[in-house]
Amino acid sequence: MIPKKKKLKRKHLWPNIITSVFLIGFVLLVIGFLVLSNVRIYQKRSELKAQINQLGKEVEKLEKQKADLVSGLAQTQGENFLEQEARDTLNYQKPGEEVTVVVPPATTSEQQEQPEGFWQGLLKKLGF
Repeated sequence: MIPKKKKLKRKHLWPNIITSVFLIGFVLLVIGFLVLSNVRIYQKRSELKAQINQLGKEVEKLEKQKADLVSGLAQTQGENFLEQEARDTLNYQKPGEEVTVVVPPATTSEQQEQPEGFWQGLLKKLGF
């Protein structure tokens, strides 16, 4: 009787091994899926942090630009600014004033010509 019981145990051993292998494989598959999902979430989180930093810098830049524009607007609201701009750009004048325009000196042909080098003079004499 004892040998028959051992044979029965060996017959039931293979289904247990197969079930264990499938169970272990399934658990490893689930763990792999969870690890892969965690890695993807970490990468997405890193990308979003970088984007947040970039947008924060852009906000600071735009706030500074806004402050500059507000201060410039305050300067342009004054009567003195309007008068100065009219005088500078449109050559307006008050009654009794004369507008003087300074014209830059015209360049002469001597200033435009540059001294020739040896090879340039030689090529010019040869007719090239």
